[in-house]
Amino acid sequence: MLRRAVDSQTVNNYIYGGVGGNGGGGGVQGGGGGVGEGPTMNYDINAVENFTMVNHIRCDGEIGLQILRHAAAGDAFHDSVERYPQPRCHLEMRTQILDSLWNWSSKTDPGSTVLWLHGPAGAGKSAIAQSFCQNLEAGNRLGASFFFKRGHSSRGTAKKLFPTISYQLALLKNPSDLRQVISQTVEDNPSILERSLSFQLQKLIVDPYKQTFIVNLCQRTLPKHPIVIVIDGLDECDSQTIQQEILRSIGNAICDAYLPLRFFIASRPEPHIRDIFAGHCLDRRYHPLNIHQSFEDVHKYLVHEFMRIHAEHHETMATVPHPWPMAEVIQKLVNKSSG
Repeated sequence: MLRRAVDSQTVNNYIYGGVGGNGGGGGVQGGGGGVGEGPTMNYDINAVENFTMVNHIRCDGEIGLQILRHAAAGDAFHDSVERYPQPRCHLEMRTQILDSLWNWSSKTDPGSTVLWLHGPAGAGKSAIAQSFCQNLEAGNRLGASFFFKRGHSSRGTAKKLFPTISYQLALLKNPSDLRQVISQTVEDNPSILERSLSFQLQKLIVDPYKQTFIVNLCQRTLPKHPIVIVIDGLDECDSQTIQQEILRSIGNAICDAYLPLRFFIASRPEPHIRDIFAGHCLDRRYHPLNIHQSFEDVHKYLVHEFMRIHAEHHETMATVPHPWPMAEVIQKLVNKSSG
């Protein structure tokens, strides 16, 4: 483009780049997308005293994703650096509970769209949630994770919950078009990030997932199994009212038949949380799992195994008192099995 000499000239260039390539898998290590292919503009400018060039650059489908990234809490991911080393659960506990969780994640029964893992403080809920996330990730079933932490600037507030989940869903390889739909939604209406929890869940997760689900259903490119969203430590989030609002929002969302998502929620069995699970929005749509009951299973297993060992080696253990070991030793082993 050749411009002739003038006293003053301002040029506004509106440059629209293409959509970058798909990013890597979810989690902190997810790779970035490729660079969008934009137009090339060549200028030959001669003797202009005051020349101002303003480039308005837009890369379709990525602006919203960047906005969402800044609103998300990356330190709440199951594999975030801040949470290292992550808690792990004992092998026997893993066998007892994680097998049940994996079977649940494979089902499509609408009566168990939500699984509620509950137990007292220190029972190992976070360790189980961590191991479950790793299993889901290995099987390409993990959609997103959020680990609450009481009093934390980003992990202790519900304001970050659904933007963080939506951002992780946008990084999934399947459905591949979910990234662009979510990004465009945020770009068109950034105020979503300041709206109510139920509105955020609907616009950032439910509506985009429904849209891509229907398209992939027609193209027969749906994932083989439902995608799971893991939320740990719900009772450590903000106030009791907010915790109830989160559950109500999820309960209303899962009523939609075109939402192939499953929610794993771990918390203490607080009365206000129990009330919502027993209410109309989640009743008959969730599966409860009591971690304390699983501890009893571990206790029975250990007692049985020690009795078997003592019986099989009765000659070498003739001087060892029975029962062996003592009850308090077994209880310590049960407690340690939580991680």
